[in-house]
Amino acid sequence: MPIVHIDVLKRPVAAKRRMVYAVTEAVATALDVSPDSVHVIVNEMKGDQYAVAGVLWDDKKTPLRKTVKKPIKTSRKRK
Repeated sequence: MPIVHIDVLKRPVAAKRRMVYAVTEAVATALDVSPDSVHVIVNEMKGDQYAVAGVLWDDKKTPLRKTVKKPIKTSRKRK
C-alpha cells in the first residue's frame, strides 16, 4: 500500500482532485499496483506557514514585500 504525502499551498478543491488523480495514476503505474491501493495525503498550508529564503510566501507575492527585512544571509560562499 503506497502512501504519498504532498505539501501544497492553498489550492482550489478542483485542482486538488486533479492532482490526487494524476499522482494516484503515476504511482500505480510506476509501482505496478492497483490504484485502489494508493493513498494520498494532502497537507494544505497557508502562505504564512511557508517561507523561501527567509521570507514568508504571503510576503513574496504582495506589494508589502518591501516592508519586510532583507532575508538572512548565509555564511556559505557561492562557487
